Amino acid sequence: MTAKEYLSQIEKLDRQINEILEEIYRLKTVAYGTTSLNDSERVQASLKGDKLCDAVTRIVTLEQEADILTDRFCDRKADAIEHMKRLENKRYYEILYDRYINYKSIYRLAEERKSNYKNMKRLHRQALVEYQKILDIVL
Repeated sequence: MTAKEYLSQIEKLDRQINEILEEIYRLKTVAYGTTSLNDSERVQASLKGDKLCDAVTRIVTLEQEADILTDRFCDRKADAIEHMKRLENKRYYEILYDRYINYKSIYRLAEERKSNYKNMKRLHRQALVEYQKILDIVL
């Protein structure tokens, strides 16, 4: 696995967790009868019987999935930061941290550091090369 793939998993897990949490919120809203689903999923203002049971079961399942993904997210993020701390070049650490932990784009990194995009892309690439050396040792 490349350094970029490894680090990109953090944001991907974060996105997956947020999608599940949004689905839980939507299901709870319907189950509590405060709103209905979109037109393609018409239901009454409140769920009755089996539909309520199905909604609660789905909510519990999604909450369990969210817990598992959250654990994985926290572990991956902590590991990634620990590996970043091994970088000798502080600038590389800052670039990778801002890019993969704070989810900043290369454009934003360049702007914040009063640099140009091309130079920031080059520094990012160099930081990934150094990070890959660390990953090759620890993984």
